[in-house]
Amino acid sequence: MSPHPALSWEQAADRLVLLPAAVEVDLAAGRVDSAEDAVAEMERIADVYPTTAAQSTVAAARGAIALAEDRPTDALVHLRDAVNGWRELGVPYEAAMVGVRIAEACGLTVALKTSGASGIHIVLPLPPRTSYETSAALALGLAGAVVAADPEHATLERGIKARPKGSIYVDALQNARGKSMAAPYSVRAKPAAPVSAPLRERELTSRLRIETFTVKSMPARLTRTGDVWGDAIATRASARALARAMATLQDVSAASPPRRERTRRSRVGGTHAGPASRRRARHA
Repeated sequence: MSPHPALSWEQAADRLVLLPAAVEVDLAAGRVDSAEDAVAEMERIADVYPTTAAQSTVAAARGAIALAEDRPTDALVHLRDAVNGWRELGVPYEAAMVGVRIAEACGLTVALKTSGASGIHIVLPLPPRTSYETSAALALGLAGAVVAADPEHATLERGIKARPKGSIYVDALQNARGKSMAAPYSVRAKPAAPVSAPLRERELTSRLRIETFTVKSMPARLTRTGDVWGDAIATRASARALARAMATLQDVSAASPPRRERTRRSRVGGTHAGPASRRRARHA
């Protein structure tokens, strides 16, 4: 179906006001297919007039459909170090860049943001009607590929005491139904009111200081950068592209070498099912 070449910007703007309301009415009545048709029209308008407002409206409508269907809109990989602190390490930024490059090479769209605490979120926008199982498998595949690319600095080991010193925990276990992440631009209940700040890929350098994104600094940043998050999630991979990416990531993870922490623990007589491996890492 072709876009709306005959619509003026004023007409398109009017449709972008009316269509979200139609989506809400359809979802309230259980007419998911009709709501999908309305969102598809919104997407065609956004293709003709690709403004941030149009793209954000489409993303919000997609989110409403996903909520009504109880389906995930994104897959999350959380890079963090709960032991040593980010500023003592140079590798977290490199690990995040590795993850971005792998995901993009697989044809996936990537959105980046700080967690608002001590981590970086790699967020993969999903096509409509993706299942939680697929979302979790995608995140695990990307996490495994990151560890395979840099096994000396990245780990899938969840137990804090069992992680090798100086390693980055690549957390892909937050993608089940009922799990949540800090929303982009949300303020965390921590000293100085840090914000979960969307990032551009070029900001993943050793100069990045997560603690500088606060409720006081964000207004000036938004004025300077615009809606980085809306721009990042405006495009989503198709279901076919997602399937290809998952197959590629599965091959990469299957070819990964043994994790360094397992070798280390076997030397000191530890067991894989010990208390440290069962202890949940604190949320960052």
